[in-house]
Amino acid sequence: MKIKNLITSLIVAIITNSIISIITGKFELRVLIAILIGLVAGHIISYYIYKNKQVDSKKRNNYKY
Repeated sequence: MKIKNLITSLIVAIITNSIISIITGKFELRVLIAILIGLVAGHIISYYIYKNKQVDSKKRNNYKY
C-alpha cells in the first residue's frame, strides 16, 4: 500500500468533512473517523484484490499445456 494513496485519502476525508460541517453547521469528528475508516478499508481490500490477481496470473503463466 502506497503512502501517497493514504495521504490523498486523508485529504479527501478532510475536504468531505469540511463540506458536511459547512452544510450542517457543526464539525463532526465521528463523520471524519467513519470516512477515514472506510477509505483505509477500501485501500486494503483493493490492495489484496490486486495482489491476488497478480498471483493468479503468475500461476496461469507457469502452467504448461
